[in-house]
Amino acid sequence: MARVKHLRVHQTAQRRVRLTEKNSLVVVPELNAFIFGLAGGAVFAGLFLIMGILGLYFNYSPSWMVFIKELYGSFGYSESLGGLIIGTAYALIDGFILTGLFAWIYNKLS
Repeated sequence: MARVKHLRVHQTAQRRVRLTEKNSLVVVPELNAFIFGLAGGAVFAGLFLIMGILGLYFNYSPSWMVFIKELYGSFGYSESLGGLIIGTAYALIDGFILTGLFAWIYNKLS
């Protein structure tokens, strides 16, 4: 019967070092979920703001404005400057949660 060696995991602040079955070290990078979430939220909010300004003042992509109104309309979003600020704040929160969750899942699976 073959013996299966167990992997030992040593955790450090920003990376995981694993000892493989062949006794070689493998460094697995670990994402900081909070920082990753902030960066993703900022990108998502920035894109939302740019598309909102283009849609509000230059009538660019009316289908985008309809989609956003359906998505954030019940939370106070409207096709106005105040609504654009509210929608951008919600986009920041949504982007933070989604990309932070992505980083957390990545860390758990790696």
